[in-house]
Amino acid sequence: MRTSFKAGVAVAAAVAIGGTVAVGVAAKTDSDRDATGGPSPALGTYAQAPVKAWDTTLLGDWPAIIVINDSHIVFGSENNGAGQATLVGMDLATGTELWSKELPPSDCGSGSDVAYTQGSTIVACFDFKTGTISTFDIATGDALGAIDARGTLEVERRNLPSVYVQGDSLAVCERTSMSAVLRYGRAADFDSGWKLEIPANSPNGCIATVAGSWVAAEGPSHYKDTHKPWFVVADLNGSTLFESFETSGNLTADGRLTTETDPDYYFAGYDILDTTGKRLGSTGEIGKFFSHPTEETVFPYYVNSDGDVYRTEGNSLLWVYDEAEEYSTIMPAANNLIFVEEKVRLSAYDVETGERQWSRALDQLVDPKTPKFDVEDLFQRGFNGYSDGKFLIGSTDTEIVAIDAESGDSAWSLPVQGGISERYGSYVFTRRAVEEDNEEFPGSIFDVYRFESVN
Repeated sequence: MRTSFKAGVAVAAAVAIGGTVAVGVAAKTDSDRDATGGPSPALGTYAQAPVKAWDTTLLGDWPAIIVINDSHIVFGSENNGAGQATLVGMDLATGTELWSKELPPSDCGSGSDVAYTQGSTIVACFDFKTGTISTFDIATGDALGAIDARGTLEVERRNLPSVYVQGDSLAVCERTSMSAVLRYGRAADFDSGWKLEIPANSPNGCIATVAGSWVAAEGPSHYKDTHKPWFVVADLNGSTLFESFETSGNLTADGRLTTETDPDYYFAGYDILDTTGKRLGSTGEIGKFFSHPTEETVFPYYVNSDGDVYRTEGNSLLWVYDEAEEYSTIMPAANNLIFVEEKVRLSAYDVETGERQWSRALDQLVDPKTPKFDVEDLFQRGFNGYSDGKFLIGSTDTEIVAIDAESGDSAWSLPVQGGISERYGSYVFTRRAVEEDNEEFPGSIFDVYRFESVN
């Protein structure tokens, strides 16, 4: 199996949009950074189609974008067939390769155990054999340090440590017998950071998260008979702010906590708390959803499975949606709450009053010849659909489309090869498979597009 990068010559920026049956929706803010850590696109950024900046090809197993900041991007591949992992650092603006590194079989972010806030300045890789977390500078590839993360358990998949990178620091959560340990510090001097012992007397793993000024560890409750859920939140100095050993939860980028209303019923919904545990509201029963309703931020509005539209703060009912039996919501823009209805129609309603503003059928949004595609596929929040507060962009495997959120009119469409796989600031990345015979994992081609400034 071969692994290599090829930089080519000549990405759509966004705030995530997309659907759940009862997901809340986030309002556009004036913050310079969105919930993922990347630069927030200015209002109207998506008024014109982006231009292609460069492309690159990564050959090997599971190629992925690992982390991006304002000037650099790192790609990685778990090339397990060759017994190694590959990292390559590039200049974000030009696609120029700056450094590359071959590692033992490791998870650097293309797996499920290492995660990042975009805009970070380091890369972290967990070595499956040694239990060591190695950290590298995103700009130069220089090694910064190594962290022993073996705990007292054998290094096996279900007990691997969870790593979360934010800026130049990282949190590591690992199991030690029937408890958990959460550690946090700067990559260059991690041992000088802090350690929090969590008396989680349950064999489930732990998931670390860093958001803003908070660090959290969660014990998920996938097997409730034997794995009791738990959830702990601390500040950046290691002082515990909240803990529960009855429910799991999530820490959002704006410093809110969401905990399961009923840990024994997966779709029961979420209570929304501040970091002291004070209850701010609830999402109600969420029904079937395609993405977690509160991974990035607590939305100011939410829609439950009965169509009740609530303001999150105070849990106050605003209006009742009853236009379709099957529906999902995507992020609002232009003061509209936008619904995917019966998977074939996109409709906008005034977020405060519920008055319908416009409605568009699928064949008005994408090329009617696009096979096996519905509106929900087009605008999956945080996957291939985004908003700048005025325009929505989404993608199929053959085109990127933009919709004016105020009128519902099509703004532009751009032919592409592969749907949107990532975005950062004014960039959007599409991904397509390398066409090669006799290769089980031939790799991927990433095409990079950039939105130009809009005056």
